[in-house]
Order: sequence, then structure tokens, then C-alpha cells
Amino acid sequence: MIKKEDEQKVAEEDILRTLGEKNGDASLKSLMEEVQSSGSAFSRAIENIEKKNLIRLENNRASLTDKGIKKADDILRKHLVVENYFKESRGAAEAHSIAHIFEHRLSEEAIKNMESLYNLREKGEPLLKLKPYEEGLIVNIALPDSKLFERVVSMGIFIGEKVTVAGKIPGGVIIKIKNKKFVVDKNIAEYIRVIKNG
Repeated sequence: MIKKEDEQKVAEEDILRTLGEKNGDASLKSLMEEVQSSGSAFSRAIENIEKKNLIRLENNRASLTDKGIKKADDILRKHLVVENYFKESRGAAEAHSIAHIFEHRLSEEAIKNMESLYNLREKGEPLLKLKPYEEGLIVNIALPDSKLFERVVSMGIFIGEKVTVAGKIPGGVIIKIKNKKFVVDKNIAEYIRVIKNG
């Protein structure tokens, strides 16, 4: 279940990105149709980004302020980095869907890593090849099943993140990303490609 604050944050970012894609101006009706959130989250998001001086509202239309243009450009850049990263391997439609998931969750550091790792996507080795306490950088999550891919991402396992193998178990591997530990099934870990640090 998505928390109310998270749903609102996603709605705010989706509104700003959509306005960025529409040259900074759109009707509230068209925004609501494109932004996939509840009506209440959409209303709260519109209210909040107007208070932050990111948009102006007039005649049932929203337009980006100068401050809003910068924020929208940043969100759109994240979206495009992720979309381009996956376009070749997953196809345009799926890459676009993946970008919608990642753009709200990836740190700026992970986005920069994705940009620099673009040409190394296919050169990583399976996560299972890392030994306990070895570190690596996730360069690809090549899971063929999109629902499984979304599940892995929702756990906090992203491309561009540093990963440490904390241990191995018979059916998988224990990994650490930032301060979180995860147990990853060996069948999933085979599809998570990493480049060793050092």
C-alpha cells in the first residue's frame, strides 16, 4: 500500500514532468487524465506545488513558473536517462513504463551512475558471482518478467546503486544497499548484473 505522502509526491512529480513535456502549460483536466493518482492526491499535489511557487493556476489551467521549469526539467531528465537506458533491451513502451517507476525513486547519484554506466549495461556479471563482502555497482536488472522487475525495484534495488554481498545462503544471496539488507533469490540474482568495485 502506497503511503498518502508518497502518492502525493509521485503525483506532484508527475504533474511537473507532464507540464514539462507539454511546454509548460496544460489544462487541469488533461493533467488529471495523464497523471495516474487518486483525485484527492492530485488535488493535494496541485495545491502543494502552487504553494511552492512551481505552477500558476488560472482559468482551469496550470503553467510552470521559472522555478517550476527547473524542477520539471530535472524530473524529465531523470525520466529520459532511465528510458534511454532500457529502450534497447526492453523496447520503447516498456522502457517508458520503467522510467515512470524509477524517476520517483532514484537518487541523483544513481542517475549519474546510470548515465556513466550506459555502455557497460551488458558487461556486468551476475550478482551471484560476487563473493561475501565484495562490492559492486548494479549496471542492469535484466529480469524478463516486468511484474518481477517492478517487485525488485519496489524493494529498493536500483541500477546505479552500490551493492555489497553480506552473505550467501543455499537459495540465494544476502545483499546490502545503503543501510538496508535484502535476501535475493538466486533465480533473481542471476539477472542482476554488477561490475565489481576495484
